[in-house]
Amino acid sequence: MALSHVCKTLKEKRQGLGITLKTVSLATGVDVGQLSKIERGMCRYLSPNLKKYCKYLGVPFGEDIQPADLLLSRINTLIRTSEQHAALFTSLVTLLEAQAPGEAANPNNKTPTI
Repeated sequence: MALSHVCKTLKEKRQGLGITLKTVSLATGVDVGQLSKIERGMCRYLSPNLKKYCKYLGVPFGEDIQPADLLLSRINTLIRTSEQHAALFTSLVTLLEAQAPGEAANPNNKTPTI
C-alpha cells in the first residue's frame, strides 16, 4: 500500500467510525495538528506518529510501502517547505527529463544551472 493511500485510509476510517482527531490525539498522544498533516499526506514513512495512528485504527502499515513512495514522500515534504525547494526540484526534474536514456549525464562537461 502506497504511503499516500495509507494516509487517505486513516482519514476515511476515522471519519467512518465517527472519531474526531481530538479523540485520536488523546488516545495516541499525537498532537491534533500532526494527525491532520498525516491525513493530508504530509508525513514521512518512518514517522513514529504515523505508526501510532495506524496502530490505533488498525490500518496495515510497513512492508507494503515501496521505495519510490518513500522518496516521493520525502520530496513532497521538501517541496512544501519553501518555494525555493519547489523551484529546485522543478529544475532538477526538467534537467533529468532532458537526458536521453543511455546518454552521458553531462556530455559537454558543463555544469547545469539550477
